[in-house]
Amino acid sequence: MNNKPLFKKYTARAKTLLPIHVGGGAGQAIDPLEYVVTPDGWFYRIDLDAMINTDRVFAEEFIKLRERSRGLIELRELIRKAFKPESCIQWTHRAKASVPFANYYRERFSDSNNQLVVQCMPAAGKNAYIPGSSIKGALRTAILDKLARDKNYQSVLEKTSLENKPPVSGKVESFLLTGSFFMKPDTDPLKNIKISDAIIPEDATDIAIVKNRYADKDTGVDMVVETGRRGIEFSFEINLPTLLTFDTVKSQRPEFLNLDWIREALWDYTVGEPGNVITEMENHYTGGRNKTAEENIEAIIEEAERTADKGDIAFLRLGRFSHLECMTYSDRPANALDRKPHLAQISERTHPKGWGVTRNLVDGKIPLGVLRLEFVEK
Repeated sequence: MNNKPLFKKYTARAKTLLPIHVGGGAGQAIDPLEYVVTPDGWFYRIDLDAMINTDRVFAEEFIKLRERSRGLIELRELIRKAFKPESCIQWTHRAKASVPFANYYRERFSDSNNQLVVQCMPAAGKNAYIPGSSIKGALRTAILDKLARDKNYQSVLEKTSLENKPPVSGKVESFLLTGSFFMKPDTDPLKNIKISDAIIPEDATDIAIVKNRYADKDTGVDMVVETGRRGIEFSFEINLPTLLTFDTVKSQRPEFLNLDWIREALWDYTVGEPGNVITEMENHYTGGRNKTAEENIEAIIEEAERTADKGDIAFLRLGRFSHLECMTYSDRPANALDRKPHLAQISERTHPKGWGVTRNLVDGKIPLGVLRLEFVEK
């Protein structure tokens, strides 16, 4: 008979130190037949069915245009003119359109070759949210990194390699978490961590242009995404098991499910030495290569220094644009030119560009993906 594990319960109070974007999958990528940007700078995700059901004139014109197979631009224009933001049933979610995006939208609205796709965050009602699974995945990466660092990166690499072939990620994770090379999904100790979705306050997200950028110029690849704004505050719940249960077997909780241990892992991985925030700045922003980005990262390092003595504070690197080296532990790349030797670590495949030569930045200036966390036991 299975018994549910007992938990220690915490509230994590979060503050965005950089904008956060967590994608909601293909269903959250929408075009101007599904959203409107109003003259006062708001982005509305519309409910087209509600507009048709509540506006007979619009419904008739919309059907006529669809039946005549008229162009995309006419449909966009019809929806934009008919949309009434004061009618709350006509929209499901809104965000503030950044000035660069609002200009981008106006300039390209009548271009049928430009889809004007916006990648939104998941939303529950009128609030965007960060899925608990995304937070847990980011937490997992930091935990695995600390386990490998404590065991010695090179030692782990040697023990999990076979015939000079790089180890597969599952074998590395199993070795780090259980000490064996094979771990069934239902015996993964981290599966017992329970994290709620983090609901972002209403009207606290922006629609922004994220530019892929070399150190000194744009690559020409722009994306439009919804981001949690810098400086917003919200919370989520995290439950850590005090006892693990696998089928009928109970086992003691490993140290890496202790909050103090996890907090140290998050600190070291993100803002400690050598954390990914520091390494990112050294590799991409310093020396005048991107002054605004450098200033944003310096502000995070200063925040970390101010709170270093506060035992309940941690930092989390989270989201799509926190880049390859921060997202998937087993794929973090080796880079012979990197002064941080630990980055030339366990890798299922060595990325040929190491830390890469580009960054994805809001307006080409602001990095993404750092939260400050304060844990409060419930």
